[in-house]
Amino acid sequence: MKLGSGIRTSTAIGLTVVICGFGGLLLAAGLATGLTSLEQRAASLTGESGLIRDIDRLESDLRQWAVTIDLVFASSESHFAQDGLEQSARIRDSIVRLDVLAIDFQKQELLELLDAEVQYLQHVVNGKSPNQFFSGSELVMEPFLAAMNNAVEAAKAEFAKRRAVLGEQRRILHLVTWIASGGYFVVVILTWRWAARMFSGPLTQLAKTAEDALHSGTPFSAVLRGPRELQQLATSLEAFAGNLEHQVEDRTSQLRTMLSELDHRVKNNLATVIELCQQTARGTVDQADFQRAFIGRLRAMASAHELLAHRSTGVLNIQKAVDGVLGAWIKDDSGQLELNGESIQLPSEAATPICLVLNELATNAAKYGALSNEKGVVRLGWSCDETSLSLEWSETGGPPVVREPVERGLGLDLIEGLIRHQLQGIVTWTWAPEGVRCKITVAR
Repeated sequence: MKLGSGIRTSTAIGLTVVICGFGGLLLAAGLATGLTSLEQRAASLTGESGLIRDIDRLESDLRQWAVTIDLVFASSESHFAQDGLEQSARIRDSIVRLDVLAIDFQKQELLELLDAEVQYLQHVVNGKSPNQFFSGSELVMEPFLAAMNNAVEAAKAEFAKRRAVLGEQRRILHLVTWIASGGYFVVVILTWRWAARMFSGPLTQLAKTAEDALHSGTPFSAVLRGPRELQQLATSLEAFAGNLEHQVEDRTSQLRTMLSELDHRVKNNLATVIELCQQTARGTVDQADFQRAFIGRLRAMASAHELLAHRSTGVLNIQKAVDGVLGAWIKDDSGQLELNGESIQLPSEAATPICLVLNELATNAAKYGALSNEKGVVRLGWSCDETSLSLEWSETGGPPVVREPVERGLGLDLIEGLIRHQLQGIVTWTWAPEGVRCKITVAR
């Protein structure tokens, strides 16, 4: 299945980090710039606050100076004039030192008016009467004080305006800070939600699709969404589910075949057991003989099925069949059994009849032939070609065989019935004096 287009997980994570980091960097840079500007403005206003104190001090000095001058012209005392000169010097220093636009604009004029008033005070200090300078002093003093008051008020108004602007800028910066911080957090949350939906959404849908397919028994079909790695996972799961479904179908088909074959074999075995029971009952009169013969034949069938049960290929080596059946009649170290033949595989449909035939031959030999004494020997050989399988049973060392039996027993009928009717084979008997020989030929 072809993968849909999708972003890689590393790219999604990197994009999330870049967005959040870049947003935080821009926010920090903007706030730092605004705070730096405010710091500079605040520092400037701090300096201006000192100027305001100087202006307030100048204003206080002017009031005292005006009072001192009034005392000079009212009392004609020279020491008041001397105080006025000292105060004039301080006022002059303050005007020169102050760097305020409202004062700088008319500083030269103020200094000239101040110098004119100082001359009047100097005349009084020198002993002249202040009355002759009173009118001139008023002409100088009034415009000087008016100009100074206007300059001071203008400077205070300018400072107040600056403070108002700074306060407004602070409020704006605080508002921008809150808005920027809120916007940044919104961006972070949206980015996180986007990244979470990139992973958790498709994963949840993938899990739900798998659960629905499991509960409903429908084929699993994944929706290819999300990062490329998640799409690869969905594709792999879909391929795995399809492969598992095919395996289940194959195993189910194999199980049905096995059950059908098992049913067929059980029916055949039950039919064989019923036939063995009927034949054994017809050939025996005594219950003990019936029980012994019937149990022996069932054991031969059980041996064949037990040997087949351990074969996954459904075939049985003839050597295993011989060892399994004849081992119950002949001991390994007795020397009464000679085997000769190559390794041949018996199909499952021939294994049970062959084992039953070998059991009947061994039973007859134990009753009447070579296995009825310790000197008898049974020789069993087998061979095969492309079309047929041949087994030859021969006995020696047992009681002499006089002639072919006039009445055939159940064992002989069972052997010929199994070979001729079930395996479509041929049975040839030779009743030699030294012992019975039986040759069996069946098609492969």
